[in-house]
Amino acid sequence: MTRLWKLGAAVAFALALAATQLATASTVATNGGVFSFTSLRAGNAALFVANGNGTRARRLTLAGAGAYQGDAAWSPDGSRLVFTCGNFELCVASANGSAATRLTTSTWPAKWSYDFEPAWSPDGTRIVFTAKRGGISTGLWIVNADGTGLRKLIDSAADEVSAEWSPDGLRIAYGRVTATNTDVFVINADGRGAQRLTRGKAYENNPDWSPDGTTIAYERARDASLASEVWLMNASGGDQRRFTAGQAPSWAPDGSLLLFSAPESGDDEIFSVRADGSGSTRLTRSRGGDYTPNLRPAGVTVTLPAAPSTPLAAVHRDARVVGTFLARYPQIYRDLSGLNIRKVGTLAPDARRLLSDADAGRKAMSATRPVSARGRRLRTHGIAGFTAASKAARILLEVVRLAPEGKAAAKRIVELQKTYQAQLNTLDRRFGHAFVGIGL
Repeated sequence: MTRLWKLGAAVAFALALAATQLATASTVATNGGVFSFTSLRAGNAALFVANGNGTRARRLTLAGAGAYQGDAAWSPDGSRLVFTCGNFELCVASANGSAATRLTTSTWPAKWSYDFEPAWSPDGTRIVFTAKRGGISTGLWIVNADGTGLRKLIDSAADEVSAEWSPDGLRIAYGRVTATNTDVFVINADGRGAQRLTRGKAYENNPDWSPDGTTIAYERARDASLASEVWLMNASGGDQRRFTAGQAPSWAPDGSLLLFSAPESGDDEIFSVRADGSGSTRLTRSRGGDYTPNLRPAGVTVTLPAAPSTPLAAVHRDARVVGTFLARYPQIYRDLSGLNIRKVGTLAPDARRLLSDADAGRKAMSATRPVSARGRRLRTHGIAGFTAASKAARILLEVVRLAPEGKAAAKRIVELQKTYQAQLNTLDRRFGHAFVGIGL
């Protein structure tokens, strides 16, 4: 705490006092019996929990289900969860998913707003989260755990995302998005003194502090690659090194493990690995994709504010079409990333997987009933993008059928490959229009 980035003496004293109050809460956590994660296995984004070894995975908050549900974070004592639900609002529920209420209130349908990626402060009093509430950028906001005191943490033209508190509650690590890359930054908990930790042309985001506060795990990928890696660095930004393949790392409360998601057989699954890099273990096995794991903490005693009392709202039909698109499109890009069109002998299973996911996405988008012109445009672009993916998959299956004919089919295969690329271009264009329409 030698550098307080020009904070006044009174603020410095307050931070020092907070550190003293948080010391016991931030160092004695043990691993609870379950971890939470976001899953697309049901065809929409839903919140699940599973036993620590991955068994007995079950959907948690049916009462809080909405347009999109996930990105959960545990309170420091493990008694509550905060997550995105309803009309892209933050909701709070008991650890078993009961008594779900709204922490934040969205502006749907007048304005399409988004609150997601919440993280609970170590003393249990505040929650930092990513929000898009009008304007052109996504920023970090803070709200008290009872729903009061909502304010913007960083007032910047850049996009700030994926915030996590330091164990002493004094700093927040986050990702800052630019036109060319994403880097990890830290900032004081009052929104001052931003400090850049990573530099380069890579995508570096999703930071998470080790429980002792000495190390930050983060996600790193080159350009638009889906081959993400988990990296580690000192809390000051030094000694950056690769740890394992994967994305969105999350430390276990006792620091013994890291949880993350990684591609496996055409899907994203949850894995754990020991802090020394040994003992990688696959925890989930389900078609659809599992993401953002968080182990429940135990053994910490904090006094949480009263839970918010605002009841859940009816889900707006425009919000539901957005949620449907956000839950369905990732699998298409995951399927495409695993394709190798030059290896025809192994192409058929991957093409059939792409066809199945594309047709399911098109069917789900077609079933939505948006009420605004903006929602209908999103539905149109989404259906067109999934249709292009379906056509691309059928082209690949035709290539597989023709391949045994050798030279006799060579000209036709070249033509099909050009048509395949044209469908991919259509997919990218349509999904791009969809994201512009969503406003993310």
